Amino acid sequence: MFSRQLLIRFSILWIVLITLGSFLPGEAKVALGTVTPSNNPAIQHRVKTEHRLAHFVAFGIAALLLAVLAEKLTQRAAALAVVLAWALAIELVQMAMHGGPIEYWDVRDDTFAAIAGSVLGAWQVARVILLRRSTHD
Repeated sequence: MFSRQLLIRFSILWIVLITLGSFLPGEAKVALGTVTPSNNPAIQHRVKTEHRLAHFVAFGIAALLLAVLAEKLTQRAAALAVVLAWALAIELVQMAMHGGPIEYWDVRDDTFAAIAGSVLGAWQVARVILLRRSTHD
């Protein structure tokens, strides 16, 4: 169990790191295994799967953390909306930077992940595991 302050700090750090990671140069993304220059279909499939998993983990954890920190349903809904807007903003900026089409499949994966994370974060068991009750409650 973590204090609210620690979860807030970790949430901010997580969001900053994911944002920075989204704009790494291509060589760094190849080194991380989220993209590949290979034309081998088996390698492309593996990397595509890892890329999708990275999106799911990144945005799912962000939504989970914000949902755990939210105290009301309206705050959880707002947190989900913020994560979805953040994910879309990243994709739009990447599209503008690289001149290609928007990667709708990334937006789709981010959306599914954020919804799942938000639902898990609203679950009382997750809140008890992650968030230490203050002595003022």
